[in-house]
Amino acid sequence: MTEIRVPQFPECAEPCGACFNADDSLDVFVAAVLVRVGDKVEEGDVVAEVETNKVTIEVTAPRAGIVREVLVRNADSVIEGALLMTLGPA
Repeated sequence: MTEIRVPQFPECAEPCGACFNADDSLDVFVAAVLVRVGDKVEEGDVVAEVETNKVTIEVTAPRAGIVREVLVRNADSVIEGALLMTLGPA
């Protein structure tokens, strides 16, 4: 299984305080989940979009496969590094 996680936000390496919560983890908003369980994806396909107060990042599939689990929904609030979904072999 391949895990797809919220990527690090390089723009937030120097925190401005706008996006961080009380335990100093970066608050990330799931703007869009673009796949469903059972969908086939190719390496580099955009599978989700996540954003902070500063930037939106497209999350891409690191390899080809079948979406096995989707652990978030549109409008969820997660933290940097959170597990979004898993891929299995095609």
